[in-house]
Amino acid sequence: MSGTKWVAFGKQRIYILFQAKGKKSWTNLGSVKTDSHGHFTTRFTAKQDGTWVGVYLASGSYVDAESYHDYVDVH
Repeated sequence: MSGTKWVAFGKQRIYILFQAKGKKSWTNLGSVKTDSHGHFTTRFTAKQDGTWVGVYLASGSYVDAESYHDYVDVH
């Protein structure tokens, strides 16, 4: 956020974390860089039930941020 307006934060590294159902710890599955608009796309295969999240680890004057948590039920 710049003042009172949100702005794109491109070319930043996002870490993809997974927490298996019933576990307390998170596993880092890898990372991806955002495009110039702050968007990213990547793919992982879910092998068990659990929650996924994308995390930005801050540097300089920025704060850490994370995406919505997304629960996956594997059948």
